[in-house]
Amino acid sequence: MANFLSLFLLCFCSILLGVEAIDMGTFGPVFSVEEENMILALKRKLQLLEEAGKLKELKEQWRQKIQENFKRPKSVDGIISTVEARSFHHDPTLVIEHDIQTPKGDYLARKGDRLNPILVMKPEKGFLFINGEDTEQIDFAKQHFEHFDVVLVAGSPLDAEQQLKVPVFFDQGGYLTTHYGIKQVPALLSVDHNLLLIREVKP
Repeated sequence: MANFLSLFLLCFCSILLGVEAIDMGTFGPVFSVEEENMILALKRKLQLLEEAGKLKELKEQWRQKIQENFKRPKSVDGIISTVEARSFHHDPTLVIEHDIQTPKGDYLARKGDRLNPILVMKPEKGFLFINGEDTEQIDFAKQHFEHFDVVLVAGSPLDAEQQLKVPVFFDQGGYLTTHYGIKQVPALLSVDHNLLLIREVKP
């Protein structure tokens, strides 16, 4: 789990460190917002549903939907099984866009500094992205999970864990595959010196 979090943080830092709030000023007249309290409105709607005898049914629908999403998350769009193998590097180096200071005023980084997260939190293992609905890719993962954590782009993490006997993660919303430019699976992501090496291969 810690290894997967390091991958997520590696990806997330590139966004986090480059974000800065900007005051765009005020345009036009400003009016007070008079809206009904959202919580009170929600309570009233739930009360109406309960009075109509529909709240229990709605709760059951929510429960089933949550279970379905947990067992089988939505597949990542735009990812296909590897047609033509390719490999490429991803440079995770970040350019700090503004000074970063502690509450005491000490500088952690200054604007323009370059930071390579790999030098700070090098993953213990690589990462293998697969389609959990493809039996060939599951078999491929069985040959590599000792050196790679498995991340699904489709299929059921629970089913994959039962087959592989190891923890399996899911690329929710395609966040990781989009960030690292992965278009085909199986895809192996590993550290190559100070860069990340991505290899889209055929199982």
